[in-house]
Amino acid sequence: MVELDTWLAGCVSTYLANDGDLDQSRQNVITKCLPKLRRYVAQLGYPWAFPEAFAYFRLLLKMTELIHNDKAQDGGG
Repeated sequence: MVELDTWLAGCVSTYLANDGDLDQSRQNVITKCLPKLRRYVAQLGYPWAFPEAFAYFRLLLKMTELIHNDKAQDGGG
């Protein structure tokens, strides 16, 4: 999960810093890592087991999915 966090948080930060602009390599990272993040968030389960981790990775998942969908609408991924 640490590796996913590093890659995806960097992509989210870049997307936000560049007003929604994201280069193709970062779009590819999102496309590759998003299914893995979905699985890990599901494995964390409802927040009572690891509430802080669940909350953080759920937010990361939401942001990553929003970016992925935004770029897909732009024709970029």
